[in-house]
Amino acid sequence: MEITKQNILENAKDFFLPQLKPNDLIAIELDNCSSVNILFEREDVEKIEQLMIKKGNCSTNEAVDKIVDGTAYSSHALPFYLYNFSALKMIENMFKSNSNMTMVELGANNGLVSRLLGRNGFKFQKYFGIDFDFSFIIDGLWQFNEADNQFPKYFMQGDFNKPLIFKDGSVDFVYFQEAFDHCRDKYFYSERLLSEINRILKPDGLLYITLVFEHEYRDLYHWDHNYIWSKDEFESVVSDYFDIVKFNSLLTFEHVLYEQALRLTGIQKVINNWPIKLAKQMCASFVPERDAAVGAYLLRKKFKKLSQSVIERYGTKNFKNGDAKCSN
Repeated sequence: MEITKQNILENAKDFFLPQLKPNDLIAIELDNCSSVNILFEREDVEKIEQLMIKKGNCSTNEAVDKIVDGTAYSSHALPFYLYNFSALKMIENMFKSNSNMTMVELGANNGLVSRLLGRNGFKFQKYFGIDFDFSFIIDGLWQFNEADNQFPKYFMQGDFNKPLIFKDGSVDFVYFQEAFDHCRDKYFYSERLLSEINRILKPDGLLYITLVFEHEYRDLYHWDHNYIWSKDEFESVVSDYFDIVKFNSLLTFEHVLYEQALRLTGIQKVINNWPIKLAKQMCASFVPERDAAVGAYLLRKKFKKLSQSVIERYGTKNFKNGDAKCSN
């Protein structure tokens, strides 16, 4: 990698809030893939060793390695990896043929999603990947090559528990998989983040988000998440900021499969012929939505100001720098 003096920052700066000046940033371009750029704030360069300390529990590379070496049979690695392809299917009609869109991925990990998008025919005007664990970003750099030059990609270390760095109405699409329940709490920070995503999206902008649901027979692997939602609870909160375009059940529960197998022979055949981790994913769309263990939403921005219920609950003084305002 080398520091370049090309127009990398000029291309990216139009999307950032005014307080983040281009002169505050350093851009690093990959030798092995010219469309991939790492953006640093200058002050972060001096503490690069601290940035490289691993904070998360698993990079996407580690999950993929489990698939390759065969240890995914009883782990969550393979279902987690396959969630991405469900996402591509959900958004392909809206984004695959449109190359003028700007995308932000929160919780970008090692950039796997950006590679999958490009290698499956998706094109964006610009892609920004944000992750709080900079070591994950670095972990994925060497996975890029010239086959990944379909659209410009910018990766930055960032914390979505803080206001997002993007301008109001500057983004067409936000991708947010398996990370929302890493907000610091279930109420103020998670709701402020929904407000922030609404703020940066253009009118009719879209959010793809997945999350784990509360359930009596919860047998999932998400021990590291800060909390979980019930489906009704999440939909009630998100309705202040977004309309639901589509919902997909990505994973169900083992006991649900056996209950449904009594009336659906197809589910029984899947149970008999596939590892239970995969069976719970393959059959998730054939069980009632209330039995979803992991769900995916495609949401459309509501063009409105912060709801009165949130103002009454938290007060506007908690939303500094204008981030309480959801309209463009």
